[in-house]
Amino acid sequence: MLKIIWYVLASGCRWEDVPPEMGCSGRTVHRRLQLWERLGVWDHLHADLLRLLLELLVENFRTDRNSREFRYLLVDRPSYPLNRWHKPV
Repeated sequence: MLKIIWYVLASGCRWEDVPPEMGCSGRTVHRRLQLWERLGVWDHLHADLLRLLLELLVENFRTDRNSREFRYLLVDRPSYPLNRWHKPV
């Protein structure tokens, strides 16, 4: 399903025009996408990915004391202060 969502975003085609060779109807994928949006799946996924990235950054900072201190996290253009999710140890 993610492959079809990406295909529609990248190609600009309508959901109805997704080729059947992709394995699923574009309309079915669109309905699932709407359901996932209503259930907050994308918000949870985004938050989980940010949390994992932050954990990696913090771990890298702890293991490499000579590196520059990370104060902001840049993901998909918005920047967020790190202390929003992480309190210094």
